[in-house]
Amino acid sequence: MNLLAHFALADGDPGWLLGALLGDHVKGPLRGAWEARTEQGIRLHRRIDAYIDHHAGRRATLHAMPAPLRRYGGILLDIHDDYLLTRHWPRFHSGSLSALNARVCGLLDAAQDELPASARRHARAVTDHQLLLAFADWTAVAGSVERVALRLRQAGLGEAGTHWLNAQHDALEQRFLAYYPDLITLAAEQKHAFEVK
Repeated sequence: MNLLAHFALADGDPGWLLGALLGDHVKGPLRGAWEARTEQGIRLHRRIDAYIDHHAGRRATLHAMPAPLRRYGGILLDIHDDYLLTRHWPRFHSGSLSALNARVCGLLDAAQDELPASARRHARAVTDHQLLLAFADWTAVAGSVERVALRLRQAGLGEAGTHWLNAQHDALEQRFLAYYPDLITLAAEQKHAFEVK
């Protein structure tokens, strides 16, 4: 899943929210280098990613992608899923998206000094560009796909990826609506397991 989904599924605790960001930047075993709640958030991030990577609907979508896009399909779908989450936010989450954005931006601003360099750059992008709100606009999706293409030095990926996502929107939306509730359940179960330890 992409950034918005990770923050949404971790919401409720600052450590879990920080772990939602760090899950993309902290590798290897967790041995107490971070506060316990932050490490729980990193573990939650990893479990969400593992679940979605093995989800039958997601795998079927990746298999149906044109071969040149398939290698980057997970990234494309993650970006599109954040767009879909903004469109269906009230269906899945009781608090407002703007309230989550404010909590996340405040937390990331306060945590700048304790973040590794790559996470610090990521956090700055989230706050400076209001990324959690930006994905409500399709042009942000297209821009994000294009930035991925530039970062990966894959000429044509941006345009081809955006075109495919747009053409497959309805089918992708139906699959997202089917598996996002499973992720909410998974996150709730993991949080409960953390709480009883």
